[in-house]
Amino acid sequence: MGVFSGGDAVPVVLHSVQTFLRASENWIYPQVTRTRRYEGHVLFERREGATAFPLDASRLHIVSNHRGRWWARMLSRVMPLARYLAKRRLRKAVGWLRPAVLHSHFGPQGWRDLALAQRLGCPHVVSFYGEDLCRLARREPWATRYAELFDEADACLVEGPRMAETLADIGCPREKIRVRPHGVDIEQIQYRARPLNPGGIVRVLVAGRFVEKKGIPYAVRAVTQVMRELPQVSLTLVGDAAKGDDAGEVIVREVRMLLESGDLQSRVRWHRFLPLAEFLNLAATHDLFVQASITAEDGDAEGGFPVVLLQLAATGMPFVATRHCDIPEIVVDGVTGYLVDERNVGGLAAAIRQLVTKAELRGVFGKAARELVETKFSMEATIERLEEVYDELVSGSRGSYACTMGRRGLNSAVRGSR
Repeated sequence: MGVFSGGDAVPVVLHSVQTFLRASENWIYPQVTRTRRYEGHVLFERREGATAFPLDASRLHIVSNHRGRWWARMLSRVMPLARYLAKRRLRKAVGWLRPAVLHSHFGPQGWRDLALAQRLGCPHVVSFYGEDLCRLARREPWATRYAELFDEADACLVEGPRMAETLADIGCPREKIRVRPHGVDIEQIQYRARPLNPGGIVRVLVAGRFVEKKGIPYAVRAVTQVMRELPQVSLTLVGDAAKGDDAGEVIVREVRMLLESGDLQSRVRWHRFLPLAEFLNLAATHDLFVQASITAEDGDAEGGFPVVLLQLAATGMPFVATRHCDIPEIVVDGVTGYLVDERNVGGLAAAIRQLVTKAELRGVFGKAARELVETKFSMEATIERLEEVYDELVSGSRGSYACTMGRRGLNSAVRGSR
C-alpha cells in the first residue's frame, strides 16, 4: 500500500476534512504533517489557510462539492446523495493512491466517508472533537447516522477519558474507542517565568470564540468583579463572534455592556483576533488565564479540552477554569490551577482573587503546568500515540491499549477491531 518516495513504499494516511484548514482547527495540521512512519495526504472540498498550513500539492486532493445544485437536490430524493457522490469523487480524486488508513476528522465527515472507506478497503479512523459529539449525537438524523458509523468504523479517536465516556454513552462500542490527546511542540513554545509586572499589576487573560460553550460572559463577570475590589488587576480579552453568527453577536453585546459598566475601561484591552504567534507573545506578558467553559443550552460542549490550554500551559501559565469535559486533564485542581463548577461566577472570582494576591502560587502552578505538558502532552508523544493506532489497524494486531474512561476511572482493554 502507499505511494513511492525515493524508491521506498510509504504507507499513506488519507485525512478527510471539509475545509483544509481553518485557523480554529489548527490541531489537525500536525496529524497530517508530523507522523514519521506514515505520509499524510488530505482529501478536502475547500482550501483555506494555505500560507499558515502549507502542504505539497502532491499531497492535496480536492473533491468537488455538488451540494446545492439543482440536479444534486433531485438525485438526493431517490438515493443517499453523499454515498453516491463519494464513490464517483473517490475514483476521480484518489483512486490511484491506495491509502493504508482513511482518517476522517469530525463525526459527520466520518459518516459521509463510509462509502469511501468501503471502496478503499482500508481501516477507517474517525476523530471526534466537540460539537460533533456533544450536540449532534443525540439528535436526528445524526443519532441514526452515528449508529451506522459506530457499526462500520474501525476506531474512534477522542482527546481524553471523559470524552471517551461520552462517546461510549451514545453507543460507540468501547473496544473501538481510542484516547489520543492533542499535543504541543514544547521546543517551539518556551517556558517563561512570570515576574511581578511593574507597579504590581496582575494581568488576567480571557480568550476564545464567542460561542455559548466558551462561557466568555461568566469569565468576564468574574474578572470584573475582582477588578472592582482590587485596583491592581487588568483584563485582556481576545475573541469575537464569527461573521454572520447572530448568537455570537448577542454574546458580544453582553460582554460590551459588562465592560462598559463602572470605571473599568482604562484597565481593559480587547483584541478581536490575533494569529497564534502573536497570541502566545501576548500571553507571555500575562499572569493567569481564565477558561469558563460550560455546557450550552443546545448540548454543545468542549468535548475534550481547548487546545489553547495546552499551548498556554507550555508557556508556564497558571489557570482558573471550570470542571468541564476533559479540562481537568490540563487544569489539575490545586496543582496547575483552580477548578470551579460551571456557571459559578462567585467561585471563579474567588479563585482569581486567590491567584492575584499570591504571586508565589502563580509561579508554582505555572511551573507545574509546563512539567505536565512535557511529560504527557508533547507533540512527539501524542503523534507516536496516533501512529500506534494506525499500526494496530493496519497490522490487524490484537495488542491491547489501556484506555481510562470516565470519572469512575474505568479501565478497559481496547483491542484491534480488524
